[in-house]
Amino acid sequence: MVPARRLPVTSAQPRLVVSCVAENRPEWHTLAYNLALSCMTTRSTYPVRFVANFVDGVDLAAGRRIEDLGGEVRVVACVDRRNPYLNKLRMLELAGAEDFDVLAALDCDTIVVRDLSPYVCMESVGAKPADMDPLAPEQWRGLYTALGLSPPTTKYIATISGAPIGPYFNSGVLLIPRRYCGLLLDAWTDMTDRVLGVYSDHPGTVPSQWRVHLDQYSLACALAATAIPVRALPSELNYPAHLPVHPAARSGIEPVIAHYHKNITANGFLTRSRSEELNADLHAFNLRRSAALGISYSQLPDLPLKERALRVLAQCRQSGRGAAARVRGKIPARAGT
Repeated sequence: MVPARRLPVTSAQPRLVVSCVAENRPEWHTLAYNLALSCMTTRSTYPVRFVANFVDGVDLAAGRRIEDLGGEVRVVACVDRRNPYLNKLRMLELAGAEDFDVLAALDCDTIVVRDLSPYVCMESVGAKPADMDPLAPEQWRGLYTALGLSPPTTKYIATISGAPIGPYFNSGVLLIPRRYCGLLLDAWTDMTDRVLGVYSDHPGTVPSQWRVHLDQYSLACALAATAIPVRALPSELNYPAHLPVHPAARSGIEPVIAHYHKNITANGFLTRSRSEELNADLHAFNLRRSAALGISYSQLPDLPLKERALRVLAQCRQSGRGAAARVRGKIPARAGT
């Protein structure tokens, strides 16, 4: 298996752009603001630009709050109404209009808690192996075969399960050299259409309950099709707050980017993580948010009990459906069916 490792920066300081894509709705305004605040207030070895992309428009007050932090705001068109996660492709378009060296394409529900500089590289795309793999090996083989691709043989370590997985990455944190943005954009867009075709023509390849991860399947296939060099980022570059990280997936460094998912209160403060090592960073960010917005805050809140119960129930249902699908995939079809 390929270990995630820390790579040194080059002697010249790469010009880094951190970007996200958000919907034009209040809850997304909060997420984008949190990410902007974290980027603009976290110490960095060299200057960092922040660009928030809003789909189909942006509330003036929400945009102004980000600009007041020193960030930039763009309005972009929706990529594909069939899957809103595909809007993240708009970030790669920055390479055609902006002059920078590396794009840190982040999901809105992340915050930067430490300097990104030591992990920026201009020679390869950085991506963290996914928390877990929803597809069985035979399903991956079926997907690659349907797309006319040779299945990759490289193995990584899944963040949550600790199990070996193929080159299947969480698309919420990608460090992309500008030189590869255009190539990856074209390939990722093409593979998205083709994977949607597999859903239609080969419905048993990807079970319906896992099709929500379209952007990550198409990313894996785009990387396989282009042979763009990829390096595995350590889990600390995309550290989940909602689930504990498997010891085998830890690299011994402190978290750099926290991916908090829905661990957030109604007034925008981050809640306690199941990974205790992350909680001090979440609390420190909440203090900065409190000072920046003048909102009272004292201690790290817990996720509401109702939300925790719903999340556990949903995870159990997903796991049950996934296990059932894997069992069905191993049972040979009866004659005449």
